[in-house]
Amino acid sequence: MFLFPEIEHALVRACELFCSVFNIITMNGLEMSVLLTQI
Repeated sequence: MFLFPEIEHALVRACELFCSVFNIITMNGLEMSVLLTQI
């Protein structure tokens, strides 16, 4: 489907980076909510 493999690879890498950052943010958010409920 993609005529340029390097562009497809860059899109995959960008999605992986976004997912990892999203996971870090959500994990930090969960930890903060747990700390707030414990106070």
